[in-house]
Amino acid sequence: MVLRVFSIPKTPSVYKYYHYHHWHQRFLLGSDRPLNFSHRRKLSTSNEEKFRVAIVGAGASGMSVALHLAPLVEQGLIAKPIDIYEKSSPSDIHPHNSGSYDENFHPGSGTSGREVGIGIWSTALEPFVRNNKASDSHLDLIKDLQHKGQYVDKVGYRIPSGKWLTRGKLNTSSLYRHSSSTKVTSNSISNSNNDDDHSHDPALLFIREKDFLSSLQKACKVEEENGTICIHHNTHVEDVVLPKNINSTNDANMGCLKVKGEEEMRTKQYHFIIAAEGMNSSLRVKYAGYATLEKRWKQMKQAAKLSEQWEKQVLEEQNGIEDREYTVFRGNSPLSDSEANMDGVSFQTWGEGKSMRFAAVGMSHPKSCIDGEDDLITSSPERIEKQVWFATIRDTELTGVKDPEERKKLLVDAFKSWHDPVGRLIDSTPSEEIIMERGVAHKHSVFPVFNLSQVIHYQQQMAMKMSDVSMHYSRDFSGPGPILLFTGDAAMTVDPVLAQGFTIAMEAAADLAETLEISL
Repeated sequence: MVLRVFSIPKTPSVYKYYHYHHWHQRFLLGSDRPLNFSHRRKLSTSNEEKFRVAIVGAGASGMSVALHLAPLVEQGLIAKPIDIYEKSSPSDIHPHNSGSYDENFHPGSGTSGREVGIGIWSTALEPFVRNNKASDSHLDLIKDLQHKGQYVDKVGYRIPSGKWLTRGKLNTSSLYRHSSSTKVTSNSISNSNNDDDHSHDPALLFIREKDFLSSLQKACKVEEENGTICIHHNTHVEDVVLPKNINSTNDANMGCLKVKGEEEMRTKQYHFIIAAEGMNSSLRVKYAGYATLEKRWKQMKQAAKLSEQWEKQVLEEQNGIEDREYTVFRGNSPLSDSEANMDGVSFQTWGEGKSMRFAAVGMSHPKSCIDGEDDLITSSPERIEKQVWFATIRDTELTGVKDPEERKKLLVDAFKSWHDPVGRLIDSTPSEEIIMERGVAHKHSVFPVFNLSQVIHYQQQMAMKMSDVSMHYSRDFSGPGPILLFTGDAAMTVDPVLAQGFTIAMEAAADLAETLEISL
């Protein structure tokens, strides 16, 4: 999977589950597809009511969706504002930075992020400036990201002895031609063609996770000032409920949110609810998998009652998380490129056992970002160099050590026979800044829920021990309820390796917005 990081692909996101544009169109537009689910439906509202959208989760995925949907508000296709519900406070720090962190805890990036460098392919960034309709928040977002990050240039693969298997060069063309004193416009997209003919290949931007999220937050703040987005912090959405009184066809297509700690449900109703609250999404656990379950029910072709245990197994399989049986370590080494003797070449090295891999990528950020002074883009050329690295290994003895310093020593020892600068990059990274995460991923991606009303009624039946599931989908409900869609890690968490998760989430957000624009 990681091979694509340095292979200069035309379509970076290789996971078949994330061909979102085709996938969203087939579901939302009702086009032909092999599995003719009865719950596929077109989007509709009454003539008086605009399409209302709620997003659960204000991390990278949720903010990306909101930013891509914001232009649809300006076009009058979506009601103002798009509501984002986030359980954390803006002042919360990431669990890793607070010290309460171990390999079995997977909070993702959260809303604040970490110091560690992350990769974003340009295929996730280009949709923000794809046409002349790009908003100021989109254009300034890309400018801010490029200012805080750095494009990867020379790359290659190695073996532990240090021998190069292959070397190459990635596209480093900026999405814009701009200076710090010139306002970015959509006409400033770079059309340059370099001698190596990589100008149309995807580029790979490396940036600190915290800087990446702060740039998204700044863009969302611009949209909040415009009234297109509204972020509700300290609001933990734990469920979706149907309106108590359905007075119109439009009400039958909508749902409300139940917030933890509040006895009554929120009165505001939504046509479209997007779950973007990460790998451990409570909405995914509760509602995902029923599309697959319905398909299997129909394939059974029998009138007998189905076992509750069988149903539970199907739903658990759909929401299951698979342990890849290795651990990922990540950090930022303070060594400069010359100190690390990397000669400007980012590399990835593959071992032959114990799932061992190591990769290092050069990254720099403006000195002004050190203390969080990132509100303004300055013309200062001074930047801080770091070498972002990640290592994977299957070693229970190493990962079982709780003391960060002792664990770092064991990690250095595990890679001691590998080529320079592998050991020095690990050793130069402060032990408390090395992130350790178990390699886990969802077993399956999940379909959107288009018949949420039926699912909720069915769950109520099951709670009352009414388990005649063979009759459930033949019932005539007053309406299908809101559409519930999962995106980002809530849809499919992938292995925690370079440039996968964030890129997939942002690409999905862009494709969803494009599909909704066609549908509404």
